[in-house]
Amino acid sequence: MPIPVVNAGGTTPDAPAYIVGKDGFYLKKRTELYECTVKVPELPEYPEVREKVQWTASKLPWSLIESTLDFFRAVYMKYQGEAIVLVTHDDGAWDISVPRQTVEPAHLKYRSVDKVTPVGTIHSHCNMGAFFSGTDDGDVVNFDGLHIVLGRISLPFPEIATAVYINGRMFECRPEDIIADMPGYSENKDSKHPWMKNVRPARQRFPFNERDMLPDFSGSTDGCRHQREESHGEINCPHCGEEIPEYALEADNPLCWYCGEKLAVDEFMHMEEV
Repeated sequence: MPIPVVNAGGTTPDAPAYIVGKDGFYLKKRTELYECTVKVPELPEYPEVREKVQWTASKLPWSLIESTLDFFRAVYMKYQGEAIVLVTHDDGAWDISVPRQTVEPAHLKYRSVDKVTPVGTIHSHCNMGAFFSGTDDGDVVNFDGLHIVLGRISLPFPEIATAVYINGRMFECRPEDIIADMPGYSENKDSKHPWMKNVRPARQRFPFNERDMLPDFSGSTDGCRHQREESHGEINCPHCGEEIPEYALEADNPLCWYCGEKLAVDEFMHMEEV
């Protein structure tokens, strides 16, 4: 039979008993020689409980993410900085509020908004990936709620990271479990565009690496990186033999534009030296 558990500050329990205090669990114990109260790391007589978060609210509408993304892109184009919006959920309706903020390329500061009680945030990582950095953790460690990061915002579809923070703990969630009608994750199978039946890919589908196609928002006159063909030659993919531009190797994880196979940059460098 499990030892009873009581709260500290109440009626003194008979031994043996576990006492729940401010900083953990204590065991009150009595023997022939003494009576004591000692701190214990766990309650071995009780079953294990696993931490979890189950989303019970309605999902955020994709239109809210799109509006936020437009704002983030505008901030990045003008200031090359991150930005943030506050998420509200009043009477079951999702909305966003934009606080006054000072932005930098990898940091920002914002003020609270009067008469607004946010339940979370959405902030941008500009053209970096979407993840929760150490700075992000520090910013929301005392902010229980939903927090979303939008990364690589220059792409047609950004990277998205979602997490729920509770008591300083982060529980990462799948974006499609939090956001409704995400492109590629529509809950309505009949929502597929009716004209798509007339379209098929010319080659095998593969995860296209669009990071080489990002617009240069920093003011460079070169425009998109894929337009700089005058200074690069052409190479052939060792897998399919198709000719691809040399600048395709400048990506973090270069892929052949035609067959989607990985391109080993070291191999091409060796070929050039020979």
